[in-house]
Amino acid sequence: ELKRENGELQQIRAQYTIVMQHNQQLENENNELKKQAADANDECEEYKSKWEALQHKYDELYTEHNMAMSNYKNWNADMITNWIISLSKDYEQYESVLRTKLNEESLDGACLVTLDKSDLDRFGVKGYKHKTGILQHIKELAESAGRRLTLQPSIQPEGDTPFM
Repeated sequence: ELKRENGELQQIRAQYTIVMQHNQQLENENNELKKQAADANDECEEYKSKWEALQHKYDELYTEHNMAMSNYKNWNADMITNWIISLSKDYEQYESVLRTKLNEESLDGACLVTLDKSDLDRFGVKGYKHKTGILQHIKELAESAGRRLTLQPSIQPEGDTPFM
């Protein structure tokens, strides 16, 4: 009877050892997962900080852009040229001639609202649709400057951010 109980006790000890080894493995895996989660959380915080810095820079640039847009009457010929070519890739072909002609005529932003298609033609803009498009943008610029844009879109991250 004692031998049988001793054998059962050894089996229980062997099973206990296996369970304890498995438990140690699970604890090690758990610790590794905790470390990975902490690292991921740190990385998320870093990205969150970068995101906030980018959002702040965007807000500054948006405000600066709108202030510049509302102050278009003080633009010089180069600023006008830069604005026109920024409106569409199609207008980039006119950069050199526009810069030259607008500077030759000492055009400033206050003159923009008085321009017509023949002026744009004289400045080197040849496409009818391009002239019409630029004049429409000038009209919208003057209108938006008159009402001073006050609403600012905010960029928001997409999707869930579990560590924020």
